[in-house]
Amino acid sequence: MIEKQHYLIFGILSLSLSYIMFTGQQYFSIPAMLGLFALALLAMAFFLFPHIYPDRVHDRKILLALFALLAILALYEYLFDLIPPNALGPIGFDAFLVAISTAISILGIHYLGKAIQLKKEYGWYAYAILGALAIAFAAYAVMYIINTVQWNGVDEVAFNYYAAYLFVHGQNPYTTSMQPIVALHNIQPTVQLDGTYEFAYDYPAMSFLPFIILPLLGITNFLSFTYLTIFFAIFAALVLYRNSNLNRHLLIPIAVWLIASYALVGVASQYLAVPVFILLAYLYRARPVLFGVFMGLGASTIQLTWFAIPFLLVLIYKEKGMKFVARSAATALGVFALINAYFVLLDPVAIKNIFGLFGLTKLPFYGTNIMQFIVAFYSLPYWYSAFISILFFLVMLALFYFYTNTLKPLIAIVPIAIFFFSWRNITIYGLPFIPILLAIYYWSDRHKHRDMLKDRSYMIGALGAFVFIGLVVAVVAHGLYLNSHSLKIQNVFPIISVQSSSYYSAGTQFGLIGLKASVNNSFDSQQNLSFYIVSRSPYGEQYFLSQNLNKSAAHSLSNYTLNYPLQLIGQSTQIEVFVFSKDYISSRSINFSRLGKDFNLH
Repeated sequence: MIEKQHYLIFGILSLSLSYIMFTGQQYFSIPAMLGLFALALLAMAFFLFPHIYPDRVHDRKILLALFALLAILALYEYLFDLIPPNALGPIGFDAFLVAISTAISILGIHYLGKAIQLKKEYGWYAYAILGALAIAFAAYAVMYIINTVQWNGVDEVAFNYYAAYLFVHGQNPYTTSMQPIVALHNIQPTVQLDGTYEFAYDYPAMSFLPFIILPLLGITNFLSFTYLTIFFAIFAALVLYRNSNLNRHLLIPIAVWLIASYALVGVASQYLAVPVFILLAYLYRARPVLFGVFMGLGASTIQLTWFAIPFLLVLIYKEKGMKFVARSAATALGVFALINAYFVLLDPVAIKNIFGLFGLTKLPFYGTNIMQFIVAFYSLPYWYSAFISILFFLVMLALFYFYTNTLKPLIAIVPIAIFFFSWRNITIYGLPFIPILLAIYYWSDRHKHRDMLKDRSYMIGALGAFVFIGLVVAVVAHGLYLNSHSLKIQNVFPIISVQSSSYYSAGTQFGLIGLKASVNNSFDSQQNLSFYIVSRSPYGEQYFLSQNLNKSAAHSLSNYTLNYPLQLIGQSTQIEVFVFSKDYISSRSINFSRLGKDFNLH
């Protein structure tokens, strides 16, 4: 028997697959990108429309058909996307440990939920916190203690830790470079369009203040942030489970979400901001002060929450009226100001980075997003990413205002989906919003209200208008970009060496020494250029940033020799070469299909 909410399981699975199948930047294959987009769109359909399915379905063939659909899409993505053999690590053993850790978590959530079911409304939170700490440690121990793991972390985790460390030692993280911590842990920082790395701290203050306990205790291992992520996830699951009156059916989508969260290691600040603060804001939105406090805490932790807060404000406006909105918004602003004002006053200029949403100064466009397609196959100006994201946000917010009851899932769906239109869309941006969806569908909501409009045709019209405007602006922007294209890679040639041509070998093997590139600069001034190179083959993936090149003179054709060694290359090796200045980017692919015939050997 399938409850209608159970269709969310397939949404979580589909979203997780779109992230899991993404193992590197997808510059090389349109079919691979389309497969990832199909998985993501399918996830959004399951998230938004479970209410249109029958309440109870007895035919298990529907379940099998849905699982088959996801399997087909995953197989399609695998066939069209060249995945290096070592890209995902020892999947079997890691998956087994994740399954064991999830089972421990679900059992702990169930029995702890029963133990605190009859506790008073707020008194049970102390038990939930202590219980979540213990359950999280058990799950963490299976994955990271029993199985010895070497993990350096990612730049956001490193920045969160170092900001806390600096604050504890009396320094302002917003005016201090983050370079020492990423250099210490050998972490690749984010490349920016001016050819530099991102070393500024660009997150609100709550992203590091809760973690000052780590440097105070002398903890330097970044796996401690993974434990905190697991703790926040389990605490959120406990809150959901108790508020659903221990609905055991809820444990199924929670388990799927925990599997994805454990396998695709999240970031602690993201899981604190959304599954804790924004979830509690949604659940306690009938109380203006609590609602405002939790919104303010979420907004002060990570910018992702800023996409959900306007929808929450519209929701309580429909439920409680404008006075309630005013009180809640004032409380949220007060909390945000209280947490961040100290750092803003110290240096108002340095703090501006925390208000950047779409990351248009960052070069690597990670994850499932249309910008990879645009840069590699259909050139558009950078501003199109911000334009289409803002347009989507505004259209969805307008629809939410008129169809608040029907489209309540947009509170979580819009923040998840908006990054598919923007520059970056990595796993930590989507998975934290799943608990909000579970709360919407599994919590017995006492706030009943009707949509302002009964006619659903306006929904279709608004979505059609969004698609039409997006396409028209894309075509116009493409023409503008081609007319003003001031930077272009004219030619790029590989410098190939013969690695082995022995009589006893399987055949001639080739390696790559470097690349020669010719760049046409049509600017009226000289430009500082940088190259970013991505290669992919059955032998692995490799990324390279070439900086400190000779400046390109105005209206000139400049030649560059780039040192980019690859021990082995073959006809399936793919290389994408990007050259970029402060405002423009151009790319060129290298095809090795005629390796040994058309290339000069060295």
